[in-house]
Amino acid sequence: MVGIKGHPVGVKSYIFDPYESIERGVFFYINPQLWKLKEDPNQKKKRQKRFILALPMIDQYCLDGVLKAKGFEIIQNHLIFDESSTKCTLTGVWTGDSISQSELLENVLTLNNFSNYYRETKDTEIFYD
Repeated sequence: MVGIKGHPVGVKSYIFDPYESIERGVFFYINPQLWKLKEDPNQKKKRQKRFILALPMIDQYCLDGVLKAKGFEIIQNHLIFDESSTKCTLTGVWTGDSISQSELLENVLTLNNFSNYYRETKDTEIFYD
């Protein structure tokens, strides 16, 4: 996850090439308003410990939980790799009709893609502790 001042901007997926010392990859932009947790006006604010500063990206957005609940695997299924006998490079992400270097994360992490993933893998463990 990539953020600015603790707020999420997107998810970066890349491969580092040690021979050329460069990264090649894909960036998934997000719409932060879609991932922001709803605040309950009736709930009292939690008392924070004095020296622990939590990142808003973790506390105020549900992006972390979705990515851990097989979101990373679904992203990986949409990535296009160019594999040769000597190296593997990340070409881009499949955007429906073409290969791109960036995509909106919400176009990849859809309910349909989660459903297809669980159907194909027959994985029943949806949430982690």
